[in-house]
Amino acid sequence: MAKITDYSGDIPKRIGNLVIYKLHDNLIVRTQSGFTSEALLNDAKYAKIRNNATEFGNVSSLSKAVRMALALLLPKTNTLAVVNSFTKKMRELMNYDLVSVSGKRNLADALKNPAGRAVLKDYDFNPNSRLDLGYTLNQNAITLETGSIVFAKQRSRIGFRTHVLSFDFTSREHQLESTAWHSYAKSELPQRIELPLAGIAETERIKFTLLETYFYTAAEQNVEGNDGLKSLKIIDITP
Repeated sequence: MAKITDYSGDIPKRIGNLVIYKLHDNLIVRTQSGFTSEALLNDAKYAKIRNNATEFGNVSSLSKAVRMALALLLPKTNTLAVVNSFTKKMRELMNYDLVSVSGKRNLADALKNPAGRAVLKDYDFNPNSRLDLGYTLNQNAITLETGSIVFAKQRSRIGFRTHVLSFDFTSREHQLESTAWHSYAKSELPQRIELPLAGIAETERIKFTLLETYFYTAAEQNVEGNDGLKSLKIIDITP
């Protein structure tokens, strides 16, 4: 690459295999790279770029579909962070599809891998949540250990409920089932709570079991709020 600092008159944009363009007050001369949109689409040396682009596009689209299925549960504040955090996590998950060739890896096969499911275990859809909550998952219930819970500022009550989302990563068909809220005042919160798990009919879709926790005030009529003081964690995945 070279720089022309003193020139007059019209300067051609190309001379042989050289490209000339203006940058600030100077003219820059460099060798033409040979990179074209046609080469990107067809040249074998760009195959990895094409494969990565295809997979990233699929991950982004499916991540959005999952978020739409959970739209009523997700925080309504800091939505860009919610989107970016989940897409990044799902892109990480794609690496655990060890049976498909590059460019055709998919999230469904990644979730058949126990190591892939471990990537999403305890993932919180609220990137601002700092909830530290021990639990034991049983067949029909979850036992919560509440001793480590730190209440959000000026919030005196807490609510819990569980959900099951069944999701087909091919057709994108889905079903969401939820339990009722179980709510407690801070001063009356037991050290251990057993919550029922949401039920769902047998299906070949992948099932995500989620635990939702929400902090609120006694003045609020219920735990349905949009100020982001919630946690929505994936606590189990059934492929």
